[in-house]
Amino acid sequence: MPNATTIRPDTFRTNNFDLLRIFAATQVLCQHSLLHLQLTSGLWWQVFSKFSGVPIFFVLSGFLISASFEKAASLKIYTQNRLLRILPGLWACVLLTAIITICLGYKFFPGGLVWLPLQLVGVIYTPKFLTNFGFHSYNGSLWTIPVELQFYFMLPVMYYISKKLVKTKWFFLGAFVFFAITAGLLLYFFKNNALMGDGEASGITKLIQYSFVQHFFLFLLGVVMYKYNLYTSKFIQGKGLLWLGAYLLFAFFPVLPPVMHYVAVQILLGITAMSCAYTLPALSKKILKVDISYGVYIYHALALNLFVEFGLVGKPVYLLCIIAITYFVAYLSWTFIEKPFIKRKKITLKLAEA
Repeated sequence: MPNATTIRPDTFRTNNFDLLRIFAATQVLCQHSLLHLQLTSGLWWQVFSKFSGVPIFFVLSGFLISASFEKAASLKIYTQNRLLRILPGLWACVLLTAIITICLGYKFFPGGLVWLPLQLVGVIYTPKFLTNFGFHSYNGSLWTIPVELQFYFMLPVMYYISKKLVKTKWFFLGAFVFFAITAGLLLYFFKNNALMGDGEASGITKLIQYSFVQHFFLFLLGVVMYKYNLYTSKFIQGKGLLWLGAYLLFAFFPVLPPVMHYVAVQILLGITAMSCAYTLPALSKKILKVDISYGVYIYHALALNLFVEFGLVGKPVYLLCIIAITYFVAYLSWTFIEKPFIKRKKITLKLAEA
């Protein structure tokens, strides 16, 4: 199996990742909005809901972050680049939330003095003084931030193990299978629907849900796609429509027990996303000129909370308003916060590869 670095750079870089990310972020936005705006869903949502945004994000992240790590000149640069991508946008969102809730009369002091610094380093939770704000979770989407940060930490560890301890080219494939089985066993033994995205998690299930362990197989699926050049395979590249059809058939007509189906359907969704990324790969650049997906993901809950706070629920037009407001704020975030910090990232290519 050739190394990923032997693949032509234009093959790797020409993709639909930006389009897939905005699709995934919008799916999460719609899922939360339909619930908290108390809207009935139609046929469109029965289909759209099958393309869960979070698993797509995790798989794409594994693919792109493993590429970034392999090309980074040092662990320090890798870490710096990851933090520059994820933290500035998070800081702006958290600070804006604090300002708005203070203006609405929520008692920020003294609890906010502990809460705010922890949010800024990715320790996400809803403080007591915000439990009555909106739908009682100041930003439910942000639970993935600490999980993503754990992925960033675990990836160098996995590379170290593969090079120093388990010297086999199939290490990452084995790790993927191991963590997929682990995720299934956790779902089976705890028998808690919250671990499958249905209902509120509590106690140990919340710890599992917010740790990398349950989700790591999705991240590793992206790593496997990169490490073994599967994205260039004739079974993946250019076959997006075939994978979409197979995925929808499997998602709507499950043939496996619930736990096995839940894990399998996420894996199949990840493969489908990767295939779509390299099917008509120039499509994304023709449609999108900016990458607002991260902003959509982190800001939609704030807009949604404000609508719920003021009793603006029950009408489909409110969903359209949430989408429009979120896209606008996400564009501002990209233009004035995320993009300037991304420009400060160090050159990631190793000197030997330059």
